[in-house]
Amino acid sequence: MVIETSRLIVKPIDEMSLKNILKYINDIYLNVPIPKNASMYHIKKFLALNNKIKSFNSLGYFSITLKKNLKPIGLISVIPRYINENLINELGYLISKEYQNNGFASEVIFNVLDFIFSKTNMDKIYSLVEEDNLVSKYVLENKMKFDFVNVILDTNTFKNIYTLDKFKFKNKVKPLSMVNQL
Repeated sequence: MVIETSRLIVKPIDEMSLKNILKYINDIYLNVPIPKNASMYHIKKFLALNNKIKSFNSLGYFSITLKKNLKPIGLISVIPRYINENLINELGYLISKEYQNNGFASEVIFNVLDFIFSKTNMDKIYSLVEEDNLVSKYVLENKMKFDFVNVILDTNTFKNIYTLDKFKFKNKVKPLSMVNQL
């Protein structure tokens, strides 16, 4: 999957894009799925894990890159996860602090959801958000029309569980930009 919007390119993570993301995204508060000072061994191990994720009817991790200068600004993922003994697909994302509040999260989430609900057999997607992450909660609830499900304790942090199904996405969520799926 490669998605190109007017401002962004979303493509499967590879060794070079992962190195660049770790190099440019220095925000200590972002929950990056691999240590920022990861060795080559850990990078290769992460990429191998990403390939395994795809066998669970999930998409894995993708880099988010600015189209104008090809600078990495974040990650987005659709990965398998157990919640209350149910295997679900979880949407996760992060945008580097210097690029937040520019609509990039909404743009990339909308276009990835459009791909998921148009090109895969997934009918529902979940997202877990830390309770104090007000911006992500706003994007999911107000812009993407996710429904709040519950709060869980996940690795010593309370997280809100949100869900969105294909029908609601197709009928309630408004397009944010033109998309060209490659």
